[in-house]
Amino acid sequence: MPATTEYDSRERYAHPGDSYEDFETLSKWSVRSGTLTESPIAFTGSQSARLVGENGNGPLIERSVAGEDFSDTEISMAVRTPTPSRIAINIRLVDSSGNWLARSLRQISHRHGDIAWFRTAPGTFTTSGDVFDVHDVDRLQVHVLNASDARAEVLIDDMRLHSKPDKGYIILSWDDGREIYYEDAAPIHDRFDFPVTMAAAPQLVGKDTFMSLGQLEERQRAGDEIVSHATIAFDFHQMSAERLAQTLRQNKTWLVERGFEQAEYIVYPGNNYDGTVLSVAPKYHYAGGMNQAGDVNTTGVYSFDPLVLPRTIGHDLDIAKRVVDNVGRFRNCGILNFHHFDERNTMDVEEYEQLLGYIDQQGDAVEVITIDDLWEMRKRA
Repeated sequence: MPATTEYDSRERYAHPGDSYEDFETLSKWSVRSGTLTESPIAFTGSQSARLVGENGNGPLIERSVAGEDFSDTEISMAVRTPTPSRIAINIRLVDSSGNWLARSLRQISHRHGDIAWFRTAPGTFTTSGDVFDVHDVDRLQVHVLNASDARAEVLIDDMRLHSKPDKGYIILSWDDGREIYYEDAAPIHDRFDFPVTMAAAPQLVGKDTFMSLGQLEERQRAGDEIVSHATIAFDFHQMSAERLAQTLRQNKTWLVERGFEQAEYIVYPGNNYDGTVLSVAPKYHYAGGMNQAGDVNTTGVYSFDPLVLPRTIGHDLDIAKRVVDNVGRFRNCGILNFHHFDERNTMDVEEYEQLLGYIDQQGDAVEVITIDDLWEMRKRA
């Protein structure tokens, strides 16, 4: 495996599925909250739609879709925001009775300053109840939730539709390669035959409480996926393009030379990224990210941005079960992230065993996969 990729995955797979709304004219949209204007900063075409909410308000726009059936359809769109902190982006489907379903990107880890476009294909977060009729949708809304008291601004473009898979998927992602995973979590995984995506930082392998090279090799033989990572000291969004390229190349080369076959995938340290990261990372990696949130934060399977996947912090068993429930019911993919059983961002080992048992109870409705599996599905779509 070479250090560099054969192609830029974000360019090759930038426009999945079929075009639904190009935002070249905004006359089909009405404004319920905030403002909607044209912007010459476009993901594709000549313009995008600019949504602004002032003083803590979130803009909301909608258009008629006249009874369309979205039961088998993912929706994705390109997003660019200079105010990423504390906002969520919802695509809401509203039926003729006013019942609704919200597909939501719950948090954006893109850092301020060096902003860039990325595609989101948000999975279902919640509905107004079981009576919502996804087969007869009356209105489609884009709603920016603003959890601050400041201004929220989001550009959206290139909304696209894609078919859904026939079931839901879960990725169990562990960061840093802690030895506690090897000692306490891996035996549970082996019992359920569930693989893990392990983001290993070469700088930490074999040190203190981190897994040794031999332990990582053993876990790869057992079916776990070892992908590229770095310590939080390597804050990608604060690096120059040259230093970032050097870091990505070194980390990937270290993994490749030691036989880790999925080094072409990456998890950004601290989930931090910006426009420079999104321009440099595709030279070395095909897929990864993440946009991380503390609540249910799932994705469509066939239309996500290859290097801006979303995931959910695995700190709460009930939230993690909701992720499992949602991906099974709505045929999305949920990535659950863990670090160390003694840290606040990870549930304890007893709850973790309950979670894996709960996933197992879903039967054929939910399958545990790796990033490599997800990427293969994304490429085939």
